[in-house]
Amino acid sequence: VFHERIVLKLIQRSRMSIPPPYGLGQSTASESEQLRKNILARGVRLLASDCSEIRLRNPQLKNPLLMKKYILVFSTLALVSLSNLSLAQEAPATPEALVETLYKNESSVFSPEENKELSARFLTKGLIELLVRDAKRSQEEPGALDFDVLTYSQDESKITKFVTKAETVGDKSTAKASFENLGEKMSVYFLCEKEGGQWKIADVRYEDGTSLVKLLEETP
Repeated sequence: VFHERIVLKLIQRSRMSIPPPYGLGQSTASESEQLRKNILARGVRLLASDCSEIRLRNPQLKNPLLMKKYILVFSTLALVSLSNLSLAQEAPATPEALVETLYKNESSVFSPEENKELSARFLTKGLIELLVRDAKRSQEEPGALDFDVLTYSQDESKITKFVTKAETVGDKSTAKASFENLGEKMSVYFLCEKEGGQWKIADVRYEDGTSLVKLLEETP
């Protein structure tokens, strides 16, 4: 539609760049919807700051009242979209959704000293405490967390063929993330539990038997 074409033109002019999801090679419907929300929100800000330029390039918007109408419509849609996105980020409905969100967008969630609020949304208090302790210790000597928790690797990653499946019993669940990393098949197991009514990750385990919690606890 006409107003969305204006937003896209403004975004192209501003050379806006949106980073791709974490390592995943294929986009999903939810990613496309989130991208649309980002575009819409950015468009509102650009539209408000460049009203005069838009009126010059688009005769249909020379009427100030019509211009205000477009800004009001954009603002309303953006607020609704962003509020829905915020709710989705704060409360993943299932263990599978929790893990999928991590791999798509939140690779820094295991750095609570830098992303306190983000970590609190995804990790249990116990796991956060261990990660913070390890981060403080690593300032003076090597810490336990010297690898990417999501891929169990120190090397660059490229994840494809990503699938999650969870087995849930009451307030505890094990979500298995299976994927290929640079062509190598692997699985990572996320032990989830409900804390404050929301699913959160309490531990991460790997195919060789390594437990993230035990690794953090045993490192002197």
